[in-house]
Amino acid sequence: MIDETSPLDRVRRIEADLARGAAWVTLLAVAWALALGTAFLLGHALGPTPLRPIEAAVAYSGLLLLALGVARPIVRNRGQRDALGRWTLREGQTRRTVLIFPDHVRIDGEIVLGD
Repeated sequence: MIDETSPLDRVRRIEADLARGAAWVTLLAVAWALALGTAFLLGHALGPTPLRPIEAAVAYSGLLLLALGVARPIVRNRGQRDALGRWTLREGQTRRTVLIFPDHVRIDGEIVLGD
């Protein structure tokens, strides 16, 4: 089967798929943090001493930072999920991650298309 699309279109499609996946993971992580924070605040509101507004703001901020911290490794692992092979190479002090896919190679996020 011959692919009729230009190489630039293929690179843009691959980059768009990666960005779309990263956006969904980040959105779900933030939604999880907001749901957890809301449950936490409701639990305290129904308890003996409700939280002060500054404590609620700190709780939400901490949960959002936690969600973004959790989302980053998930995004990285999802981007490597379909790879046929993964290598970490060293060039002097620089480390490069090479991922082999059926239709392209990624070197530290840069997409290299095969013939």
